[in-house]
Amino acid sequence: NKGFMEFPVYFLVALVVCFLGRSLLQSRKRLPPSPWGLPLIGHLHHLSMLPHQSLQNLSRKLGGIMYLRLGMIPAIVISSPDLAKEALRSNDSSFGFRPYLLVGEYLTYNFKGIAFSNGDHWKNMRKICITELFSVKRMESFQGMRLAEVSHLVSRLAQASKSQSVVNVRELVTDFNFNIVSQMLMSKRFSGNMNLGGEEIEEARQLREVLQELARFTLKFHISEFIPAWLRWIDWSIPHARKIVAKQEKFFEKIIQEHKSSQKSRPVMDFMDILLQHQGDEEVAKATLVVSE
Repeated sequence: NKGFMEFPVYFLVALVVCFLGRSLLQSRKRLPPSPWGLPLIGHLHHLSMLPHQSLQNLSRKLGGIMYLRLGMIPAIVISSPDLAKEALRSNDSSFGFRPYLLVGEYLTYNFKGIAFSNGDHWKNMRKICITELFSVKRMESFQGMRLAEVSHLVSRLAQASKSQSVVNVRELVTDFNFNIVSQMLMSKRFSGNMNLGGEEIEEARQLREVLQELARFTLKFHISEFIPAWLRWIDWSIPHARKIVAKQEKFFEKIIQEHKSSQKSRPVMDFMDILLQHQGDEEVAKATLVVSE
């Protein structure tokens, strides 16, 4: 019992020693100015629910460049255009990496989406995007689809004008953009006044539900992004991430299998066709769908 009671004391002493040692090492480095920090959380306590405003207030005190420790993650915050140009153009190789994000590990199948990947996989995906997905020729191949969506949008506006009904412009534009993106990705339309069957309506509902959950989860605070890797198991967000992955896996697996069976009947190759052709990895295609949608 005595040893058990002494454990918190030893732990606190070790924590203070580590903090002082870390502070001493950092003081010897040529780092930008920073506000006062705390053990474990670093400078997170300086950030409010509106972090951009907190960073603006700190930059007024500390200048155009400052050093912050977000938990265990070192970060440089630049608010000066000239310094940003110097960092991103002249020293891009020193700053060109992506930190660990929970959404990248779980929701994009262990960082297989281009927005979260690093290293050779990112270079390969970037090459495919430049030469295949976003080339002028590829964009021109979708021109007929885009014109059809514009025609559909105009028809909905004309119908609303004829009946003198109220038009929700945000909803119309959202449907318009969503349909263009989904058709470029997987040759499917999910929004708007269409003659959909029961199965297609349910499919559209499932997709919206998955995307809404993904968006909410991505914007939340996840403690595992700010602590050492060996402590990430304590993050209460991980079970939630696994539930979302199970939902999106069920939906995207069905889409991919349908896509493979009807691939030869499509006159224009969409993004999923290209990714499956060049990568042969269904998880890369799913991760790309998650990021793009």
